Amino acid sequence: MAAARKARAAGPAELMAEGKRLKELSAKANEMPSWDLTPPQICDLELLLSGAMAPLSGFMDKKDYRKVCQDMQLADGTTWPLPVTLDVDEKCAKQIKKGAMLQRLR
Repeated sequence: MAAARKARAAGPAELMAEGKRLKELSAKANEMPSWDLTPPQICDLELLLSGAMAPLSGFMDKKDYRKVCQDMQLADGTTWPLPVTLDVDEKCAKQIKKGAMLQRLR
């Protein structure tokens, strides 16, 4: 299980774009769906970026979400007390696919 935790964990450097990658993403930003984050979503994002929610490396997918709601564990068996999701409206949800990037406006 320790190996699974290590594989899932991502530090702030892995979640933040810099240099060449930042320029690439900036050039594609206008093509990405956008979402104005709510204050609680900003807080969750800051916790993810700081590594405070390790072993999470981003918002949960459906598999982790369901497992956490049912058993208080991530899909890999790691204990986790509550779901961490990016809740968006139906219009935004229809524009994105699993693993897609969103442009953060605020």
